[in-house]
Amino acid sequence: MPRGDATEARRTTNLSSTLVAIVFIVPGLVLLIISSRPFAPADQWIAGLLGQLGGLLVATGLITIAWELYGKRSFLAEVLSKAQLRSDVVSAGLERVTDEYLQEVEWDELFKGSKTLDVVVAYASTWRNAHRVRLQKLAAQPGGRLRVFLPDPEDKETLFTLSQRFKMSEQSLKDKINEAIADFKELGGEVHVRAGDAVFSCYNFEHKAVLTLYSHSQERRGSVPTFLVGDGMIRQFVTSDIEAILRQSTPVQ
Repeated sequence: MPRGDATEARRTTNLSSTLVAIVFIVPGLVLLIISSRPFAPADQWIAGLLGQLGGLLVATGLITIAWELYGKRSFLAEVLSKAQLRSDVVSAGLERVTDEYLQEVEWDELFKGSKTLDVVVAYASTWRNAHRVRLQKLAAQPGGRLRVFLPDPEDKETLFTLSQRFKMSEQSLKDKINEAIADFKELGGEVHVRAGDAVFSCYNFEHKAVLTLYSHSQERRGSVPTFLVGDGMIRQFVTSDIEAILRQSTPVQ
């Protein structure tokens, strides 16, 4: 809203509050004053009624003014904040956040709804073994494509960096990567290796992607932040990043 319009809106609200004060508070005060005057004993009930009615009008006026001047604006600000957050979430394509990527992601639905899958991982032993049948079925179907990007097991700098991250020896890491290469190829996958440190793992299906973060704690962690995303800003980033990884990678024959 332009600044001039906002100022005019506040001026209108202040005027409305003044009118409320005139309509409710002033008559209420008048009734309170009248009720405080001497009444004949037989008319004391009238004084009580006028006093209660006057108090009600004054209280109503004060509450209404407080709502108009402060409550409504605070409520509106909160609603707009929530609406902006929802808009950001929708534009990002974020559908779910969890820290249990193995159990709480709907992998079965993702595999059923996709003919293609790009996987960027270090070696993914647990995930690979949990979805062997699905991976093989996806790669074997007409038009299916399983494309896997792994660290280069012959690049010493890559092995050193990842071995520090996963807190294992370079030889153990190399063995796991080579095992993953052979296994993914056996499952029908197209395997590529890349020198360098990946900053996330991802599973980019035909219509959605699962993105998991790495920890810098140098400890093995079973729970890591995981994001399920549909069409939106995050998946566009993941897709373009995979294309960059592809250009930097070497296919394994």
